[in-house]
Amino acid sequence: MPSLQVPRQVCESKRTRHTVRCCIGEPNTASVVRLQSERFRTYLANAGGSSTGHSFKATTNNVAAPTTSSPFRSLTATQEMTANRVYGDSLDYSTIFISDTAGLGGRPFTLAVEVSGIYIQILNCGTFWPGEKTLIHELAHAWQSQHHPARTKFMVNAVSCQAEAAKTNVAAAMIDPALLVETDFPLFYPYDAYAYHPSQYFVTMAAEQMASAIENEEPAIVAHIKSVAKNAMDPLCLLALNQVNFADHRIAGVKG
Repeated sequence: MPSLQVPRQVCESKRTRHTVRCCIGEPNTASVVRLQSERFRTYLANAGGSSTGHSFKATTNNVAAPTTSSPFRSLTATQEMTANRVYGDSLDYSTIFISDTAGLGGRPFTLAVEVSGIYIQILNCGTFWPGEKTLIHELAHAWQSQHHPARTKFMVNAVSCQAEAAKTNVAAAMIDPALLVETDFPLFYPYDAYAYHPSQYFVTMAAEQMASAIENEEPAIVAHIKSVAKNAMDPLCLLALNQVNFADHRIAGVKG
């Protein structure tokens, strides 16, 4: 299946120390969201399912078996068990699907799309069997969608933070030209939307910082996400995704 084209500023770096680098779609995702929404509606119709209420999983589970050629599938029991270790009971799996579509360069990205008045979260991982780190990272965006009143806010925030970090890196290179030879300049070095410091509070983390911290299973961050009830709005998530934030890899202790 061909990859969807997404902005270069959200592409993965090759540095192995990085956490998962996912791609968010085009400026808030107009064409990518439209395409995936249409594909999901077609899939649901072919599966004989209904998008009335929170019944997606119940109506598509059998059709979406891993041996089928369906473009969307529910998480398997094993994937849910993996997720539960980190997210507890805070995720509503009935609206979460995995797609074998991938972003530029085969990179994963997560979208929240509205279907018949209900938002679903699609983890576009390029495979139905993503690695554990990729699964946990992309589910962080599903969590953000399910616990924020604006279901697509995480996408807006992720793109904004990545673009601002790249802009800040270019400005930094005007002062320190040595930055120009760094492998990850200007997308992820020295400033990086995925980078965070373990001492940061949940409320200070923007979308990708939060996903990186959850992927790394930072105790305080994981404790918070587990404490939020399924589908409940989280005031701290609202505040967190209302800021543009990134961290400097040159600072001791910064991860990402």
